[in-house]
Amino acid sequence: MTFSRLLSGLAVRLLWLTIAALVALGGAGIVTTINHVPGTPARAELTWTGDAEITPALDAATEELQGLADRVDAISQTARAALTQMVAGDTSTLQDTINAATTALAAVADQSASLAAALAAVPYTGADSALHV
Repeated sequence: MTFSRLLSGLAVRLLWLTIAALVALGGAGIVTTINHVPGTPARAELTWTGDAEITPALDAATEELQGLADRVDAISQTARAALTQMVAGDTSTLQDTINAATTALAAVADQSASLAAALAAVPYTGADSALHV
């Protein structure tokens, strides 16, 4: 066997391997473009009914969550004010600030419980959510 024949056989094998790899990649590309997973924008019609049922509840929960975030931000402002008053030695104002923060914390706890109850009432999110999602 000569060197040129060996080189020719190796070139043919390499050519067939390249062709097989290209066919495999092409098939994978076709499968990827055909296979639209439910829940993606490519197949929105599969989840439209559930999305229509769940959207109002989630929008309401989003608004309530924004209100809760605003209250928490207000509490952080109150905490900074209390720290400033403590450093300044202003005990009378500090006590009023602490009382206001305690009331605000109670409101946050109540709103948090309300939000949890609202999210629990969202369709398809209960104990059997795996059956629906």
